Amino acid sequence: MIFKNTKINLTLLFVLVLLSTSYGQSWKRYRKEHIYMLGATNFLGDLGGDNREGRHLAQDLDFISTRAALGFGYRYRWQKQIYLRGFIQAGILKGSDKFTKDPYRSNRNLNFRSSIVELGGVVEYMISKEKAGHRYNIKKAKGFKAMSLQNYVFAGVSGFFFNPQGFYDNKWNNLHELHTEGRGTALDTLYNKNYSRLAIAIPFGIGTKYSINRYYQIGLEAGFRKVFTDYIDDVSGNYADKNFLTQNVSALSAEMSDLSNNKANNWTAAGQQRGNPKYKDNYMFLMVTLTRKIMPHRTKAKF
Repeated sequence: MIFKNTKINLTLLFVLVLLSTSYGQSWKRYRKEHIYMLGATNFLGDLGGDNREGRHLAQDLDFISTRAALGFGYRYRWQKQIYLRGFIQAGILKGSDKFTKDPYRSNRNLNFRSSIVELGGVVEYMISKEKAGHRYNIKKAKGFKAMSLQNYVFAGVSGFFFNPQGFYDNKWNNLHELHTEGRGTALDTLYNKNYSRLAIAIPFGIGTKYSINRYYQIGLEAGFRKVFTDYIDDVSGNYADKNFLTQNVSALSAEMSDLSNNKANNWTAAGQQRGNPKYKDNYMFLMVTLTRKIMPHRTKAKF
């Protein structure tokens, strides 16, 4: 009898251990996900900004210049709380001095817009673990836990393309080819070449997502981009000599280098500060996300 009871107990223990191990590894069943993103983007740089003297990062946020953005991502669950995500995102960045009441920037009166396409990868860390749940998320369903919010942080690296344009004479003009600060001309003794429209960024931020059911999640993600260029808005250094630009580039270049309201105050003379090269440009995304788990491929049994 003792032997029989011991055998039953060992069998039950083995079954419990097997079930526990299976449940503990259940996260491996759905490791791949597609992510669809729709939201907004905002620019943080020399142009536009708050109604005070230019400040760094989000302190100078200009909500009026917020524009639409979209994206797509592929997420792979590498470890239980660690995900790898590749993504492509696109949006429009915009800034205009006419929206600020700061005297210097308002008088400068420059503006820009730029489409931006970003390709990159990040590592996500889930602060709160994903709970197993009922397929239809029925609360208090026997044997299941209701799914909850998942919060995460992320960081990585990306590359992006931008092409700043300025509005003048009732149309948008490409600024890169106009050399408005003399970059890439005989005036350029520091770089000796025009700035590149390809740049590197470090994306990082936070997000949260809620499981609708076992296969779909909705969420909200706020991402910031630390950028390694100061020319997203075509503004960084000092005013160039407009006579030189007229003779060596074009009359349009000279005009768009200085759109100030009052040129008589000498604020925009050659050599005067036009931007602030001390700080690079930055931008951010705020995206609503829809995540779809990719079903694992099941092979049919062969007989």
